[in-house]
Amino acid sequence: MAKLYSNLFCISAMILWAASFPAKDILLKIWDPLFLYAFGLVIASLLTLGIWFFFEGIKEIRKFPWIKALIIGGIGFGAGGSFFIFAQSLSSAVTVAIAAAFMPIFGTMIEMLLDGRSLTARFILGVFVSILGGLLMTFGSDEGFYNALGLLIALPAVILFAWASRQITKSLPDFSNLAQGSISILGAGLAVSIPYFSFHNGVNLGMVLGSLDIYHIVCILIFAAAGISISQVLWIKGVAQLGIAMASIHMNSAPFYVMLFVFLLGGSWVWLQFWALILVIIGVFLTQTDNSKSINSK
Repeated sequence: MAKLYSNLFCISAMILWAASFPAKDILLKIWDPLFLYAFGLVIASLLTLGIWFFFEGIKEIRKFPWIKALIIGGIGFGAGGSFFIFAQSLSSAVTVAIAAAFMPIFGTMIEMLLDGRSLTARFILGVFVSILGGLLMTFGSDEGFYNALGLLIALPAVILFAWASRQITKSLPDFSNLAQGSISILGAGLAVSIPYFSFHNGVNLGMVLGSLDIYHIVCILIFAAAGISISQVLWIKGVAQLGIAMASIHMNSAPFYVMLFVFLLGGSWVWLQFWALILVIIGVFLTQTDNSKSINSK
């Protein structure tokens, strides 16, 4: 039952992350990528801090591990997220989805090197099937072009994201998963927003906010709250139980959820992405029922 809940956490994280892709595409038309990410992280950090305070109180927040937050959150999610959004700005969400499809490979390599994961043919087959499903989903996208340079920029982001997801759960065992997720966002927010706004001190936030209409405000809230804050906490909870190798397989389902949101808003249903999702589900089943060494952060 615990594994079922962990998978549901990962699925929920992917649904919320996917919801932010259309919102980011809209905002990237009016803002540069780093400003959008820095601004989104500021909002997400404040929201996450509020959630953490509400559930665990000020005593836990006072234990905030500044150094680890800046190293793991700043490098892994701050720099990694900056690469992601810059890659998306060069082409479309498809570029990021193609890069993210390979996260199970990087996640498995990290666990082999750092956690001693052993592999079986069943696990390898599950990873391969899930990657195939993720790549097939990109072919069914209505915005289906990718940029080679964007892909090269997104791949390091995938490695950093996989490393940080594993590291935040391993290096802070005395904190809850809610705290671990919150710390990673706050670390990323500090590492990205402080340098950006320091070097761009001419940015008038009041003027920027005053120029926005309700449509753009909703997009910002979707991007910051759903795409960064809440999805990150759910993702960390899933990774803590499953390990980064198995949790990252769920990344390949994100294009389906993007298509689903577009469909609900009046777009077309893409059957290729639905059948590709079935492949991802098969990959999840194969990897989580194999006999390789179980990786659990607890």
